[in-house]
Amino acid sequence: MFRRDLLDISPTLREAGGAIVDASIFSLFDSFIRCFKSNPPEPWNWNVYLFPLWCLGVVVKYGILFPVRLVFLPLQYISFEF
Repeated sequence: MFRRDLLDISPTLREAGGAIVDASIFSLFDSFIRCFKSNPPEPWNWNVYLFPLWCLGVVVKYGILFPVRLVFLPLQYISFEF
């Protein structure tokens, strides 16, 4: 036997690589892993009883408060300018 044959570890590496690939494939289909997958949360504002309140909040925010802010901004600028 030659010295290079004694130092050749490629068959061992091939077996270890095959075992790693097999383990990774089995871990993909393992039912224990599926227990830890998180479900996407359900949006709170699409509930039947909260949706009208959410719509009312959008109307108040953008229909009332935002225009009031737009009116007061130039008025405050003018009042502090002079």
